[in-house]
Amino acid sequence: MYIYSKYVIFILTLLSMNISYSQILDKKEDFSRINTSNCDFCLCYMGISPLDFSGKGIRIDTRYLLLDRLVNNNRVVDNTEESYEKHFTLQLSLIYPVGKKISVIGIVPYSVREGRESAEEKTSYTSGLGDIILFGRYPVLEKLNVNSIFLLSAQLGIKLPNGKPDEKNSANELIDAHLQIGTGSTDFIGGSNFLYSHKRFSISSNLLFSVKTRGKTGYKFGNTFNYDITSKYMLFQSSIGKNMFFINTGIKGDLRGKESQNGILISNSGGNTLFLTGGFNYFLSPYVSLEAQFMEPVLYTFNGIQDAESFKFVTGIQFMFY
Repeated sequence: MYIYSKYVIFILTLLSMNISYSQILDKKEDFSRINTSNCDFCLCYMGISPLDFSGKGIRIDTRYLLLDRLVNNNRVVDNTEESYEKHFTLQLSLIYPVGKKISVIGIVPYSVREGRESAEEKTSYTSGLGDIILFGRYPVLEKLNVNSIFLLSAQLGIKLPNGKPDEKNSANELIDAHLQIGTGSTDFIGGSNFLYSHKRFSISSNLLFSVKTRGKTGYKFGNTFNYDITSKYMLFQSSIGKNMFFINTGIKGDLRGKESQNGILISNSGGNTLFLTGGFNYFLSPYVSLEAQFMEPVLYTFNGIQDAESFKFVTGIQFMFY
């Protein structure tokens, strides 16, 4: 049974609030992680910050994405067809160090999706284990002192085609590719993460590029470039690494290339969405923290007429074992 109201999703995400922490907090520094976003309907993970998912650990994220706006010539217009998509993802991430610097991270998503192209059409539902992502991360530069931190890391990875990409509706027709649990393609991922922290203030940035290949059904999502820049400020802490509360704000962007079916480009696809973000991070201990972030789109630059995101909401849970 599929129940999708904003209130139900909000309760579900609060029940799995994101818990994260970093090895650097053990070095008595004052900063926390901003969870990055992801393009749920193309299964492109935005990347994990080098700030806190380090050492050995387990992280659980929940994400909710709603698309019920219609954009034509980069302007929001009336969605008279009442088309929409809803994406809820529960994601498990595992990290394990290989050697002194390289870390291997595995990401396993479970997704529930719902959508329709018009009010006259029957709503499609899908759920199941999504495409698994594996990648390695390497710290390129680390500079730590009493009052400040500078970090730069790089990551390379691959998205595996294990999620089901060919779910059909009651008429035995393929459900829209954006609602499929998997893409049926093997994709390649590269990116970088940056952080500068000074006393209570920090600024971080994440970049991620994904090269898509054609999937099992002949559908190919466009290459993606995801980016963000976020500032954080620590309001209080009771002791080093305990009861630390941060607020954060920033911008995020999802740039997507045009999609294609059997080699034929889809004109109403591809473009860029820019979000304003806000949230908090709360560290209970050097091993456990909470976080949540809300993302509101403020600018659409699309090709043709497309459904667009109305908002994204992200939370999670993380445990670190040093």
